[in-house]
Amino acid sequence: MSARLENTVPLFWDTRSAACYTNRVHELLPYLAGIGCSLCSGTATVLEQVAARRQKSIRSLHPYHFIKLFQQGPYAIGIILDLVGWGLFLLAARTLPLFLDLSFLAAGLVVTAIVAQAHSKTKISRTEMRAIGLVMIGITLLGVVAQPSSVHSVNHNFVLAIEVFPVVLALVGASWLRTGNTRASALALAGCSGLAFGATGIISRIIHIYHFDLHTVVQPLALALIAYGALGMLFLSAALQKETINRVTSTLYASELALPSLLGILFLGDSARGGLWPLVAAGFLCVIIGTVAIAQDSGELSLT
Repeated sequence: MSARLENTVPLFWDTRSAACYTNRVHELLPYLAGIGCSLCSGTATVLEQVAARRQKSIRSLHPYHFIKLFQQGPYAIGIILDLVGWGLFLLAARTLPLFLDLSFLAAGLVVTAIVAQAHSKTKISRTEMRAIGLVMIGITLLGVVAQPSSVHSVNHNFVLAIEVFPVVLALVGASWLRTGNTRASALALAGCSGLAFGATGIISRIIHIYHFDLHTVVQPLALALIAYGALGMLFLSAALQKETINRVTSTLYASELALPSLLGILFLGDSARGGLWPLVAAGFLCVIIGTVAIAQDSGELSLT
């Protein structure tokens, strides 16, 4: 009898340990995806500005602009990194609240600032270091209090609005593309880009994909997801032609964070552990203030 127990107990504990390990990995995966998204998107932005500054001014939504940009090595590499980052972002957004998932994207500005400073061979200032620390504190707070969950039901009118909004965003962005190389047009385009990328996070929470086929690709939410991604990349490239990289990305991430995060709380059931909303607000403010401080302190960087 004792021999049988000696043989079964280790097997029982090994099986339970393996299950616990698998569950831990499953729980950590969205957070690791978020960190990977920050690294990819932050590096991609620098590469895309290097290419965008070599390109003639983008003044329309014509595919020709994409083709010309893709012919440049830095832009092609940047887009590949963006697509990888976007995939990681969508993976994280399946379970993490948007206010945390989008904050990982905002942390990409930290990566952008570091890579851009290295490219221009300048040192990071003390103010930037403090701002980077503030962003990291904000991300940590949000990571601790965010309650992972999946969306089960969504208001039909909200889904319809998400499906139609790409048309509105395209019209607004196109009007700003036709203006001159002003700071206002650059920041407006960066804001449009942020809303487009933020909307992809919303869609990733509400779209249902049971198997990949033609029906999945042509459903309205999937088409809207593609449209948002394309508009976001084009508007960002145009904004990077007109204004400094950190001002553009700070506007991008601010617009990407604010409205989509609010919609996630109102319509998607995003919540905080134990109702710790004050910590969510504190973490959110740390991310916003930190990204704005990085943009204000960095000034013009030569990335041509």
